[in-house]
Amino acid sequence: MEDAHVIYAEDSWGFFGIFDGHGGSECSQFIARRIDEELRTSGMPATNEAITDMAFRLDNEFLNSNRPGGSCATFVIAQAPTRPGGSYHLRVGNLGDSRVLLGRADGSIFPGPGTDLALTTDPCQLKIHT
Repeated sequence: MEDAHVIYAEDSWGFFGIFDGHGGSECSQFIARRIDEELRTSGMPATNEAITDMAFRLDNEFLNSNRPGGSCATFVIAQAPTRPGGSYHLRVGNLGDSRVLLGRADGSIFPGPGTDLALTTDPCQLKIHT
């Protein structure tokens, strides 16, 4: 299996990531381990820029290690409501050709940007629409 995942949860937020390795499992396992370390050390990335910076930094770490392979990634950072009856705040990240779909308990897909693209199984079709 070339895939890896991270489930990191605190009382008020959680990070849930899946890493789709290719050319071996080294990269996806490396990224999953390093993200877990980053979250334990630094806490929740406060901004989208902080997430982007972390992604580039970890990508460079792996590239500089001269190991084979690569990985796509998709993740969700979920923040709990700050008041009773409030809503969760979700931030979604997609790196590469992986996507997140927000589903309902009845099995339907919540409509939103990119949901039509994520349902295709043809990579060429996905490239055409993006």
